[in-house]
Amino acid sequence: PTDPGPTGAQPHAPVPGLRIGVGIPVDGLACVGDARRLADTALEICPASGGAVRLADQLPAALVVSSPELGSTLAERVLGPLL
Repeated sequence: PTDPGPTGAQPHAPVPGLRIGVGIPVDGLACVGDARRLADTALEICPASGGAVRLADQLPAALVVSSPELGSTLAERVLGPLL
C-alpha cells in the first residue's frame, strides 16, 4: 500500500498526454482573469507528452512564449557577447 500523505490523497501515476499549467497566486476576484491567462501561459510551455508546469519555475520560457519579440531581444542582449 502507498502512503496517502498528510492530505490523505492517494498518489496517482501520471497520465500520458495530460498537461497542467499552474499560474501564480493572485489577490481577489478582480485578478482571476489575469490568473487564468498566466495559467494558460504555463500550459503553453508544458510538453505535448504531458506533465505539469509551474509558471513561477519557468519565467524565462514564459516570457518567450508570451512575447517572442521580447524574448529574442533579451536573449541577444544577455547571450550576444557569448555567441
